[in-house]
Amino acid sequence: CIRDRPGTVRVKVAAIDGECAVHQVGDVFYLRGAKLDAKVPVCIHALPSILQYALALREGADPVELGTARAGTVARVACPDPGPPLTDGGMAIFELELMGEPRRPAARHRYVDG
Repeated sequence: CIRDRPGTVRVKVAAIDGECAVHQVGDVFYLRGAKLDAKVPVCIHALPSILQYALALREGADPVELGTARAGTVARVACPDPGPPLTDGGMAIFELELMGEPRRPAARHRYVDG
């Protein structure tokens, strides 16, 4: 199990293109260490998109360098549902923001054979 790491990422549903059966615009939940803190339902299909960027933010990544923002510290990512006319659902756009002090970029790992 991954240890509970410091750093909380606030996730907000900023927009929905189409109809989402799970989220509503304005929904907010938090990723606190290795825990999901949510008082609203969270779509399991959207979690992979959210988690990869939330973990990067916690490790000190810059949303602009990640390609998830043109400026600022808020990353924007979409769920994988393309919505109409391809599906009956809708694409939710999430804003991810690291709460508190930004972390410094983690040291690069060195792998040792043996």
